[in-house]
Amino acid sequence: MREYLAQIFPTREFSLLQSRHAWICREILTPTEIAEGTDLGLASYAVDKETGVVTTQSSLALTTIGETYDAAIETGTPIQAEQIYPPLNRLTLQQIRQDPETIEYLVTVESIATTPPTREDLSLTIDKVTLETTPYTPLAPMVAARAAWSRQRNGTWPTTETFEV
Repeated sequence: MREYLAQIFPTREFSLLQSRHAWICREILTPTEIAEGTDLGLASYAVDKETGVVTTQSSLALTTIGETYDAAIETGTPIQAEQIYPPLNRLTLQQIRQDPETIEYLVTVESIATTPPTREDLSLTIDKVTLETTPYTPLAPMVAARAAWSRQRNGTWPTTETFEV
């Protein structure tokens, strides 16, 4: 399991708890991260033993998460979590325009989890200060965060960018 997680999160180590249907994982933080309060509300992950799908989980105790996950699998209840691996979509940003307050992107969302893959284009405007988006879609916060991260890393808002979520 540690090798599998290392493929997804190459720079992190995890504490692990095995439940009947999943491995429940939480990042092991450095003393500096703990001192900075990063441990407050730290989410966990569940790796489904049958599918290998990784989902985000709450900050509850690992045993509680495992019990809840197992109960959902055994009763056929949908798991209340977001899949983070393998990625479901490939997003491509193409800058359309920008002014001092906003930046607009043409976002192409390609579903890589469906056969055949589907594509959808969306015009998305991001407020450069608040990172609020117009229109709001479920993927919009990820697009805004990725564009802001790229700006922070490179010093400019990206003109084009592709990533998977």
